[in-house]
Amino acid sequence: MFTSRVLACSARCAFVLALVCGGLAVVGSPRLAFAADTGGYPDWNQPCEHAPYLSTGTCAYYDWGPVRDTTPGWTEATTYSSRGYGYRNCTDYVAWKIEQVLGVALPHTLRSANTWGPRLKADGYSYDTNPRVGDIAAWNSGGDGFGHVAYVYAVNGKVASLDEYNVASTGSFTSNRTTASGSAGQPSEYVHIKDIGPPPPLST
Repeated sequence: MFTSRVLACSARCAFVLALVCGGLAVVGSPRLAFAADTGGYPDWNQPCEHAPYLSTGTCAYYDWGPVRDTTPGWTEATTYSSRGYGYRNCTDYVAWKIEQVLGVALPHTLRSANTWGPRLKADGYSYDTNPRVGDIAAWNSGGDGFGHVAYVYAVNGKVASLDEYNVASTGSFTSNRTTASGSAGQPSEYVHIKDIGPPPPLST
C-alpha cells in the first residue's frame, strides 16, 4: 500500500529553467483563462486533511483531500482522487490534464512521479528528449526522491513551457516555467502520450 507520501511531488527539485525569449513563435495548445490560476483542475481547493485544515499553504505529507484526519476510521486513502493520485499533487494534475486534452485515461498504477517515465515507457509509449505539445515531462529524480511530472503546453524549438501543480509544495497551479533540452534541468524524458491515442496494454 502506498501512502500519499509516495504519490507526492515536491518542488524542492533544483531545476535549472530556461526562459523563452519574447517575440519568438511558439507552438502550443489553446490557453484558457481560469479563475485564481487553477489551471482548470477541479480539485484545486481540496483542504489539507491535517490541522489546521487549510486550503492554502503547505500540507503535511501533501495530504490534501475531503476528509479530516479526526474522522473515525480516517486513512490516507482519502487523499487520493478517482484518478488514483494525491489531490493537488503534480501526478494527479497531469493525469487530469492528459484526459481532458488528449482523451487518454492514464493507468492508476504509475505511482510516484519518479516512476512515471519508466512505467509509461514500459507500457509502450514513445519518449525522447525532444518536447512536443501534449507530452508529459518526467523527472525521475529530485523532489525529495519523489520526482516530478508536468504537462507540456507549448514548445519553442527545444524549449518546453509547462503546466504543473505543487511546484512550491503548496498544491498550487503554475504555468510560468520552461525547460530547455540539453540544460541541467531538463526532464529525464518527454513521454509522447498523444502519438498513440488510446493507452496500450499495461505492463505487469
